[in-house]
Amino acid sequence: MEFLLMSTVAKLFIVGAIALVVTFGLYRASRNLGDINPMSLTGAAAASEVGHLTDASDHKAEVEDSTIPVLLDFHATWCPPCQMLSPHIEEVAKQYKGKVKVLKVDVDQAKKLAAKYGVNRMPTLIIVLPGGKGQIKEIGYKDLSELKNWIDKSIK
Repeated sequence: MEFLLMSTVAKLFIVGAIALVVTFGLYRASRNLGDINPMSLTGAAAASEVGHLTDASDHKAEVEDSTIPVLLDFHATWCPPCQMLSPHIEEVAKQYKGKVKVLKVDVDQAKKLAAKYGVNRMPTLIIVLPGGKGQIKEIGYKDLSELKNWIDKSIK
């Protein structure tokens, strides 16, 4: 009954504090899940098919001069949807090896590349067609089947 008698400002403060605590808890939980190395669970060691693009000098050789489409995954280490997308990016890199080059771009380390592609939300996926001739952009998390469908439509 006391809650009903409280002022609107006080109620908003309490609800906001609860939301902040829940959000922080979810953020911490997602960060802790990202610390688990799946290879350590199985004992297997596998090389990643995903490359990393760090600056504009790599960009010309890796993207513009590529003879196959290039999937750029613009992400941030602190971004939970990016962390959820990461295993799908790894899987796509394996399944499309030789058909699509997959490169991750950390927006905190490659700000000029993020600006070049107009990235302001994460995750942002961009497919650059061979020779740098055209690009297809998608923003937000995709599950594996959605990601593969988008790639298939984009590289035809």
